[in-house]
Amino acid sequence: MSIIYPCGVDPAAAVRYLRALADDLEAMTVFAPREELEDAPRLENWKFATRPVAALEGTVIGHPLLGDHRQVVTSEVYALDGSAGWVRTLSRFYALGARANDQEMN
Repeated sequence: MSIIYPCGVDPAAAVRYLRALADDLEAMTVFAPREELEDAPRLENWKFATRPVAALEGTVIGHPLLGDHRQVVTSEVYALDGSAGWVRTLSRFYALGARANDQEMN
């Protein structure tokens, strides 16, 4: 097994961050954050920005929402094992079929 974690993601750290995010999102369905903001850094002159993240694009087959034979770009890739034929994105697992070209997986 040769799992690739794109962009140098440490899987144990990713688990901690994602669990903390899930816990915060769940808590915010009940109450607004107050104590969490007491020691939080302040962001001035802010605006929305975008940044690149690792994703895959291709033709999807059997997607529960998008159906078959649609060109898609996945959500962010968290782990990929090309030898075993799978990828785990933020939203789901995908089985990997044929590759588009011979580009190296890093």
